[in-house]
Amino acid sequence: MQFEEVGLDSSGYFSFEGSGTECESTVTLDAMIGNFVDMENLIKKNFMMKSEKLSKFSDSNPIQLTLREEIECMNQDLNQLNGKYKDLVEKFYSQNKDNDSKN
Repeated sequence: MQFEEVGLDSSGYFSFEGSGTECESTVTLDAMIGNFVDMENLIKKNFMMKSEKLSKFSDSNPIQLTLREEIECMNQDLNQLNGKYKDLVEKFYSQNKDNDSKN
């Protein structure tokens, strides 16, 4: 039995029968490998790491990224204002309690 090299760019014939046609297992293996590649691409697309998602998002949407940063700053400001509001309300009620106890 003599073996010949098969080029990577051709599918080749993988059969001991020597009929010159691809056997069924070759076609099945080729389809299975194609499905594995499709599945890998799907997983890469849907399960990217957070840093990869952010860099891809910033590359494709620079204006939206700026808006997102502005919204994050506004949320931080809102949280600070809410904290100050709660402090003022507590201070107000504590002053009213002191005044009520004096009367």
